[in-house]
Amino acid sequence: MKKESITAYMEESKEKRARWSRLRTAAFLVFLGVLFVIGLCFWARPKKSEAEKRELDKFPALTLSGVMDGSFFTGVVSWYGDTYPAREGMIKTQNSLNNLYGIQRSAIYGTAAGKADDIPTDEAGAAPTITPAPTTGSESSSGKEGVTASSQEGGNAVSSSSSSGNTGNSAGEGTGTIHDVPESMGTVYVADGMGFELYYFSQENADTYASMLNTVRTKLDSSVNIYDMIVPNSFGVNLDDSAQAALGASNQKDAINYVYGRLDSGIKSVPIFDTLRSHNGEYLYFRTDHHWTATGAWYAYQEFCSKKGIEPHDLSYFTEEQFPGFLGSFYTYSNGAQSLADNPDTVYAYVPKGTNDMTITQRDGNVINWNIIADASGYGTESKYMCFIGGDNPYSVINNPSVTDGSSCVILKESYGNCFVPYLVDHYQNVYVIDYRYYTGDLTSFIRDNHVSDVIFLNNVEAVTADRANMMLGLFP
Repeated sequence: MKKESITAYMEESKEKRARWSRLRTAAFLVFLGVLFVIGLCFWARPKKSEAEKRELDKFPALTLSGVMDGSFFTGVVSWYGDTYPAREGMIKTQNSLNNLYGIQRSAIYGTAAGKADDIPTDEAGAAPTITPAPTTGSESSSGKEGVTASSQEGGNAVSSSSSSGNTGNSAGEGTGTIHDVPESMGTVYVADGMGFELYYFSQENADTYASMLNTVRTKLDSSVNIYDMIVPNSFGVNLDDSAQAALGASNQKDAINYVYGRLDSGIKSVPIFDTLRSHNGEYLYFRTDHHWTATGAWYAYQEFCSKKGIEPHDLSYFTEEQFPGFLGSFYTYSNGAQSLADNPDTVYAYVPKGTNDMTITQRDGNVINWNIIADASGYGTESKYMCFIGGDNPYSVINNPSVTDGSSCVILKESYGNCFVPYLVDHYQNVYVIDYRYYTGDLTSFIRDNHVSDVIFLNNVEAVTADRANMMLGLFP
């Protein structure tokens, strides 16, 4: 090839590269421009995330102090990113691209939770009673939405292919025990297409919770039965003990037994851990969500009936409803992990015979009639657990016309209690449901005035905290 031809070829190639470079730059600038325009669509910014089940950040108030200390500008940045119109879709797209890197047997999402306290093994005796503090929180300690009844987390995944710790089932385990161990610890662990919330014991939280219950015992008449049910989560029931230890996490059975050991003898603890562990090959917990299923709650209901001395109903007694296609909190917190998307849940619900009607007082004080088991077939994929008792509301009442003996119970619960409540309906004339995170009022007087015979505290093991205990205690002046 002649020198002139080589020079012309090189010049032509250089011009082609330059054109492609300009084209790529222009395309990138157009892409940024589109994102900028979308960001300017303030009217399209969401106020609530259905996937994350939370209110999104609000635009901060403009104050001189906020400008001077920089908090106003930090708030603007947080609001802009949190409410960006296409944020959730972009997160899911990013996670889908990450999944193209290869098969991930297990993964950690989120940040490390810290070191767990050692669980005391000595007999400490009943926890002391305490003076109720004013309640100041809902999910946290930041402003409780008040309803008074009348006398009626995402992050990057750290993959792991480790399978160490596969030492076989411990005594009492069912066939659903998972032995996989990740390389590092975090908030949500995904293994075998199932999510888990890691658990770390806090002695302060456990002692405060026990003290709360012992104090409530002194507030109520001795004829009132107090039941306490601490529900383990799937991490404690479905993961092998050695896998939990490898994460630096705590043994939930030991933690729950510690709390029960600190309760006053007048409080009836309902131990359910061994029952759930022995049935962990069954569908006791959702794969994509942190809640237990109605089947898990049914096993716990059987233990409650045993403690109360009544005959439980078999699942065949109820009318079964099914709502497939549920992708819950673990799916959300893992930014749409593909292994969870490939294993969506079905929500099974069981309608009581006596009635399917209830009255709900919502957080804004509005009172509505609702179903104990609602038809969730038209709900969003993230919301199907809402079929149980209308979700989390401060105060709800169920009157069963088939029971006329005047029996009444109060159940203080967080969201784990939602799928447990339907099993109580056919045993009481009146069931009063209190979500202590949103309710305000004097439960001491309420229980006395309504001749309530049974008070049931139901909390999952992650809710056994000092903050939650203070919320509950504040309702018993």
